[in-house]
Amino acid sequence: MASVAHEMKNIMIPIRGFLRRIRDNHSLDAKVASYLEIIDTESAKLDKMTQDMLLFGRFGPLQKKQVEVSALVEA
Repeated sequence: MASVAHEMKNIMIPIRGFLRRIRDNHSLDAKVASYLEIIDTESAKLDKMTQDMLLFGRFGPLQKKQVEVSALVEA
């Protein structure tokens, strides 16, 4: 999962970067600006999803503890 999220993030970086450049360097009519806003909103959702996937895919340190085996086994 972490590998897929990493690849998705690699795709999102240039999309969001070019979106920012278009907004900063061009005067846009209202219709184009609204389309860019949709792209920005949806790409932000996808970026958040990839971050969540990366966090979920990370393993925490193992925590060992003694347990009563018979309590784990159903009779």
